[in-house]
Amino acid sequence: MTIKVVMLCLLLLPSLCALAYGGEADSRRRRWSRALRRWQMVFYTSVETEFARSLTAAFEAKYPFIKTDIFRSTHEKVLSA
Repeated sequence: MTIKVVMLCLLLLPSLCALAYGGEADSRRRRWSRALRRWQMVFYTSVETEFARSLTAAFEAKYPFIKTDIFRSTHEKVLSA
């Protein structure tokens, strides 16, 4: 009798674990999607504005969840920033 109970518990254990931790995976997925919305990159450069915009536009096309800003200045100020 006890062997049958143990076998039944072993057979049911994976499905019980899936039920218990299934909600946690959804919660992690929601937190990850919220975090992706807040990613930001600042492109420090001394190149021409139009060239910098084309680079950041290509970057945003590949990584749409990362927003970009451009900091353009002289090369001395960019290197010290």
